[in-house]
Amino acid sequence: MLYLKRFKSDRFGLFPNNIRLKRGEKIMQACFEAMVGCKELIELGFKPHQAKQIIRECKEYLAQVEGIDFYYNRQVSIVPARVVEKLFNIQVSG
Repeated sequence: MLYLKRFKSDRFGLFPNNIRLKRGEKIMQACFEAMVGCKELIELGFKPHQAKQIIRECKEYLAQVEGIDFYYNRQVSIVPARVVEKLFNIQVSG
C-alpha cells in the first residue's frame, strides 16, 4: 500500500489541489477513479448487449474526444464511471 510521506509528483500537478491528504492517509482513495464494467451495468438492470454497447460508446468517446489512445484497445472492458454518467445520465457510483 502507498502512504503519504512526501510527494515530489504533487508539484507537477498530478494530484488535485483541492484534495488535502492527512498524514498516513492512503493515496488510493485520492488518485483513482471509480471504474465500471459490463457486470456492474448488468447488475443495474441492463441487458448484456446493452451493457456492452454502453461500454463501447464510452470507449469511443474517451478515445476520440478526450484523446486517450488506451481505449482503442479491444481488450479494455472498463471505463470511468464519470463518462457513463456524463453520456447516458445513469447514476453508477455511490
